[in-house]
Amino acid sequence: MRTLSSIACAGLLVAACSADSGDPGSEANEAKQLVSEVCGQLSLLPCAPADCEGSYQGELDSAIHSGCTSELAAWLACLKDSPHSCDAEELVMGAGCSMDASAYRTCNLEADGCSAGGATDATTQSCGVQCGGVSAHCEGPTGEAVECACATAGKEGVKFSAPECPPSSTLLNEYCGTTPAGQ
Repeated sequence: MRTLSSIACAGLLVAACSADSGDPGSEANEAKQLVSEVCGQLSLLPCAPADCEGSYQGELDSAIHSGCTSELAAWLACLKDSPHSCDAEELVMGAGCSMDASAYRTCNLEADGCSAGGATDATTQSCGVQCGGVSAHCEGPTGEAVECACATAGKEGVKFSAPECPPSSTLLNEYCGTTPAGQ
């Protein structure tokens, strides 16, 4: 489960932030600054992911390419202003940021040629995601990790955990199928 917590950290480190300048270099620098601030907060926790900033440079590059800068900016701003803690060995990040996380994750999935949707209320969240012929449905408490079940032919019912709804295409493909076309 610690790996999935690290993935949650990766999710927050995934793109450029300011839509104001329009300069990809400037946006990347601003994203790196926000990532640095959030990772600095996380580094104070005993369950902090190792090398939070350095581990996710590839994720940053990927998100810049996806065009989801405004969604990431909203999520990072929320995470920066939210408390983080450890639940046993698990990292609990910005529980109040689940809507921003979901909007960002959905944007990234759509950039990968996937579709996602779901619902969130004060206590529960559920979502579905499909990338080509690979799909899953997930549910769990709002702001926490979710339990997912594959709906892909031959993988029906295979269960996995994801740090938020909807799960990334990487997790979806790892547990439920193959990489979607274009990746």
